[in-house]
Amino acid sequence: LLVEERAGYDLARETNDEYVRSLRLAFLRAENFDVPNAALRMARHYEFRLTMFGKEVLGRDIGLSDLPDLDRSLFEKGFMQICKGRDRAGRAIEIQMMRQLGKEPPPTSAARLMF
Repeated sequence: LLVEERAGYDLARETNDEYVRSLRLAFLRAENFDVPNAALRMARHYEFRLTMFGKEVLGRDIGLSDLPDLDRSLFEKGFMQICKGRDRAGRAIEIQMMRQLGKEPPPTSAARLMF
Protein backbone atom coordinates (compact mmCIF):
# COMPACT_ATOMS: atom_id res chain seq x y z
CA LEU A 1 0.00 0.00 0.00
CA LEU A 2 1.07 3.53 -0.69
CA VAL A 3 1.68 5.81 2.28
CA GLU A 4 -1.25 8.04 1.21
CA GLU A 5 -3.58 5.03 1.10
CA ARG A 6 -2.85 3.98 4.65
CA ALA A 7 -2.91 7.32 6.48
CA GLY A 8 -6.37 6.66 7.96
CA TYR A 9 -5.43 3.11 8.90
CA ASP A 10 -2.22 4.19 10.63
CA LEU A 11 -4.05 6.90 12.54
CA ALA A 12 -6.74 4.41 13.61
CA ARG A 13 -4.06 2.02 14.92
CA GLU A 14 -2.48 4.87 16.91
CA THR A 15 -5.91 5.71 18.35
CA ASN A 16 -7.01 2.19 19.30
CA ASP A 17 -4.92 -0.67 17.96
CA GLU A 18 -7.01 -3.34 19.68
CA TYR A 19 -10.19 -2.12 17.95
CA VAL A 20 -8.52 -2.09 14.52
CA ARG A 21 -7.06 -5.57 15.02
CA SER A 22 -10.48 -6.91 16.06
CA LEU A 23 -11.86 -6.04 12.61
CA ARG A 24 -9.17 -7.74 10.52
CA LEU A 25 -11.05 -11.00 10.15
CA ALA A 26 -14.13 -9.20 8.80
CA PHE A 27 -12.05 -7.63 6.02
CA LEU A 28 -10.38 -10.95 5.24
CA ARG A 29 -13.76 -12.66 4.99
CA ALA A 30 -15.08 -9.91 2.74
CA GLU A 31 -12.21 -10.58 0.33
CA ASN A 32 -12.29 -14.41 0.60
CA PHE A 33 -9.03 -14.36 2.57
CA ASP A 34 -7.11 -12.60 -0.20
CA VAL A 35 -4.69 -10.69 2.06
CA PRO A 36 -3.60 -7.90 -0.35
CA ASN A 37 -7.22 -7.11 -1.28
CA ALA A 38 -8.31 -7.24 2.37
CA ALA A 39 -5.51 -4.84 3.34
CA LEU A 40 -6.53 -2.44 0.58
CA ARG A 41 -10.20 -2.65 1.61
CA MET A 42 -9.30 -1.98 5.23
CA ALA A 43 -7.09 0.99 4.32
CA ARG A 44 -9.86 2.47 2.15
CA HIS A 45 -12.40 1.89 4.94
CA TYR A 46 -10.37 3.91 7.44
CA GLU A 47 -9.60 6.60 4.87
CA PHE A 48 -13.35 6.97 4.24
CA ARG A 49 -14.07 7.12 7.98
CA LEU A 50 -11.39 9.77 8.42
CA THR A 51 -12.80 11.85 5.56
CA MET A 52 -16.46 11.54 6.55
CA PHE A 53 -16.29 11.55 10.36
CA GLY A 54 -12.87 12.83 11.43
CA LYS A 55 -10.16 11.20 13.50
CA GLU A 56 -12.21 11.11 16.71
CA VAL A 57 -14.14 8.00 15.56
CA LEU A 58 -11.35 5.99 13.95
CA GLY A 59 -10.76 3.81 16.99
CA ARG A 60 -14.35 3.02 17.90
CA ASP A 61 -17.78 2.21 16.47
CA ILE A 62 -19.70 5.10 14.93
CA GLY A 63 -22.96 6.09 16.62
CA LEU A 64 -25.78 8.55 15.97
CA SER A 65 -24.11 11.11 18.21
CA ASP A 66 -21.20 11.22 15.74
CA LEU A 67 -23.42 12.51 12.94
CA PRO A 68 -23.66 16.25 12.25
CA ASP A 69 -27.04 17.87 13.02
CA LEU A 70 -28.17 17.82 9.35
CA ASP A 71 -27.44 14.12 8.98
CA ARG A 72 -29.12 13.27 12.27
CA SER A 73 -32.26 15.21 11.26
CA LEU A 74 -32.34 13.38 7.90
CA PHE A 75 -32.09 10.09 9.75
CA GLU A 76 -34.86 11.05 12.17
CA LYS A 77 -37.11 12.13 9.27
CA GLY A 78 -36.80 8.65 7.80
CA PHE A 79 -34.49 9.42 4.87
CA MET A 80 -33.04 5.94 5.23
CA GLN A 81 -34.73 2.93 6.75
CA ILE A 82 -33.78 -0.68 7.26
CA CYS A 83 -36.62 -3.13 6.58
CA LYS A 84 -37.49 -5.74 9.17
CA GLY A 85 -37.30 -8.51 6.57
CA ARG A 86 -34.27 -9.80 4.71
CA ASP A 87 -33.65 -10.71 1.08
CA ARG A 88 -33.24 -14.34 -0.06
CA ALA A 89 -29.54 -14.26 0.75
CA GLY A 90 -30.25 -13.03 4.30
CA ARG A 91 -29.00 -9.48 3.73
CA ALA A 92 -30.61 -6.42 5.28
CA ILE A 93 -32.77 -4.35 2.91
CA GLU A 94 -32.21 -0.59 2.99
CA ILE A 95 -34.70 1.92 1.59
CA GLN A 96 -33.82 5.53 0.84
CA MET A 97 -36.62 8.05 0.42
CA MET A 98 -34.95 11.17 -0.90
CA ARG A 99 -37.89 12.50 -2.91
CA GLN A 100 -40.20 12.60 0.12
CA LEU A 101 -37.93 15.17 1.77
CA GLY A 102 -38.56 17.67 -1.01
CA LYS A 103 -34.93 18.00 -1.99
CA GLU A 104 -31.97 15.72 -2.33
CA PRO A 105 -29.57 15.65 0.63
CA PRO A 106 -25.89 16.54 0.13
CA PRO A 107 -23.83 13.56 -1.10
CA THR A 108 -21.71 13.57 2.04
CA SER A 109 -24.81 13.27 4.23
CA ALA A 110 -26.11 10.35 2.20
CA ALA A 111 -22.70 8.65 2.38
CA ARG A 112 -22.47 9.07 6.15
CA LEU A 113 -25.99 7.72 6.69
CA MET A 114 -25.31 4.65 4.53
CA PHE A 115 -22.10 3.95 6.40
